[in-house]
Amino acid sequence: MITTNYDTFFESIFDGYKTFVGQDELIFSQLQGIAEIYKIHGSVDKADTIVINREDYDECHEKGKYLAAKLMTIFMEYPIIFMGYSITDLDIRSILTDMVQCLPKDRLPLLQKRFVFVEYDENMVGAMVSSHSMVINDKNIEMTKIMLSDFGVLYEELSKKRAAFPVKLLRRFKDDLYNFVITSEPTEKMRVAPLEDERISEETLALTIGLASTGIMGLARAVDSERWYRNIILHDLQYAEDDMLEYVYLDLAKQNSWKLPVWFYLHHAKKEYPNIRSRAPQNYSEIVTNDSVDKYRTAIRGRSMQEIWEQESDQDKAIRLLGFLAYENVNVDDLEQILKDIFIKNPNYISLSKGSTKSNVRKLIRMYDFLKYKK
Repeated sequence: MITTNYDTFFESIFDGYKTFVGQDELIFSQLQGIAEIYKIHGSVDKADTIVINREDYDECHEKGKYLAAKLMTIFMEYPIIFMGYSITDLDIRSILTDMVQCLPKDRLPLLQKRFVFVEYDENMVGAMVSSHSMVINDKNIEMTKIMLSDFGVLYEELSKKRAAFPVKLLRRFKDDLYNFVITSEPTEKMRVAPLEDERISEETLALTIGLASTGIMGLARAVDSERWYRNIILHDLQYAEDDMLEYVYLDLAKQNSWKLPVWFYLHHAKKEYPNIRSRAPQNYSEIVTNDSVDKYRTAIRGRSMQEIWEQESDQDKAIRLLGFLAYENVNVDDLEQILKDIFIKNPNYISLSKGSTKSNVRKLIRMYDFLKYKK
């Protein structure tokens, strides 16, 4: 819905719609074209956005082409009904002019099916539907025109056209799906099953929107071992820890020879997982053996964790040496900061690392996971 009104009438009537105020917010936001209100001349609850004087209108017209380009896709995909405006209204003509400039001539006929102008005529009995043409910048624009004296006739017909799902749900689904495509990250409200998941047939793509508490039965994991490890450091996944333990852990643990760090997830989970807990390392020596500590004692030379990290010019070597520190020489806070520095600088550090470095950084995360979260 596009309006030049300043009041909040439409927001109060269309509960749950997303409102975009002013041209700047419209231009720099991702529009979904469903259950949205576009207040192109501002709103009373954001006084600085209101277009009311000559200067405001001049600025508005300067940005008109950007706005028209932003709305073009929506205008081409959905019928646009103009109500409460004269077909000669300057604001309407301004929008149409900017759109016409953005469209090649061979696309202009599409507007006839998309644009519907509704005009009030107090002498009209019933309604009359006809075609109407308008010349803009030497281009003839055809559109549909409805004349009536009782808007109730139109409202009644429009009420018969209902979406299969509530528009608020459709908009939310489209918005979440867009974000998933851009980021490849599931959200707290949405789960996506990868096509290769064995629990989903080859002909099916499973998607759901809902609270995490409702479960994700039938949905596959969108988490590989790299994301599992990185989440312990950056906490950048939106899955609940219980979901991770119930639906992701088993397969990933098998793939990782049962060395998958798990204490972070157990620590934050709401339920108990005795079988998983029993498989998790119970002693530091299960991650860093005493023999390996003795073997690298000379290379470490009694240095602290922070000293090793700062003094070694080769980062791969520093990561390797840190993985052979004795239990009493590991400072958990320093280790946490080192790992955060690594992954903040390069979130894909594990997948982009070669050979032993990949194993070594995973080992540091297992050390951190055990020392930080095992209680």
